[in-house]
Amino acid sequence: MLVFFAMKPQDTQKNKFLTTLTKILFSQSSKGLTLVELMIAVFVSAIIVAGAGFVMINTLEQNSKAQQASSKRVHFNRVLDFVVDEVRRAKSINKASVTVPPAATPDNTMIESGTEQRVLVIEIEGLANPIVYHIAQPKSSTPWAGPRVIYRWGPDINVLDNSYTGTWVNRPLVDGISDASPANDPCSTLSWTYSPATTPPSTGFFSCADSNNLIAQIYIEGKPVETTTTTSGDIVSVTTKVYARLASTSSSSSSSSSSSSSSSL
Repeated sequence: MLVFFAMKPQDTQKNKFLTTLTKILFSQSSKGLTLVELMIAVFVSAIIVAGAGFVMINTLEQNSKAQQASSKRVHFNRVLDFVVDEVRRAKSINKASVTVPPAATPDNTMIESGTEQRVLVIEIEGLANPIVYHIAQPKSSTPWAGPRVIYRWGPDINVLDNSYTGTWVNRPLVDGISDASPANDPCSTLSWTYSPATTPPSTGFFSCADSNNLIAQIYIEGKPVETTTTTSGDIVSVTTKVYARLASTSSSSSSSSSSSSSSSL
């Protein structure tokens, strides 16, 4: 028994369309690509590859900058910790009456003449001279990139017992300090004395001290990439407030001694 299915007009048209499309595809594939089509394909592929390459290169550059900024921030924090530890030993911070010897200034073989600025003068019990921190522009003949370098004048510190030892010398402490006004100024809200005295500060290393010269706000700012210029949008900064703890301790001890003497009388 034979069964015949009647085809609808829509099915017939659909089959004709598929047949025609198949013929076109197979006929094109058998002929291959023309030179113009090949050139267009190569051009489009080149645009896609170039775009992907640009995105990848930009991503790698951003990652590199982020890593450099993170590394520089860690380095600045270590330097700040070193300075803070020394300030905590102080009897006074940036006291005007403390005499700073001429030898404290880095000589002209290390820095450009006239660029030195004094930032911290730390008077410490048992030392004949104060320890001094400066900022200055390094000589082009030195290995420092600049634009500014922090220098420390003072004796070395014995890592075993944390005591001072050796001769007093000027040593570079950290490179890559900004030579422009800082992006943020933590001293602007304090009625304290700036050092250097320039207001607002003109470099990336400065401090301010309270009227008793026992508390200081210290600020360090620089660039993550070792170049000779600094842009305001590409900087790293660290800051902290530190107390001269030994000065407070000695003051308390003196007060206690005076009290004991008074009561014994």
